Amino acid sequence: MLSAFRQLPNSLQFLGESLSFREEIKQIPIVAQCDATVFICGETGTGKELCAQAIHYLGPRKAIFHQNDI
Repeated sequence: MLSAFRQLPNSLQFLGESLSFREEIKQIPIVAQCDATVFICGETGTGKELCAQAIHYLGPRKAIFHQNDI
């Protein structure tokens, strides 16, 4: 898992120590390889955009990135 995150730009840094946070972060490289639309939801300030950018950079469709602010 750590090797996948080494591919991310320095501007994408995840900070967190809880077990639930680490378990969710482990899913990012897996989700990034899926050919599916990903819907990320959560409260303001929880890192949704950071997560989306990480999925983008780790995925095969790096040239396509669409952000919806709903």
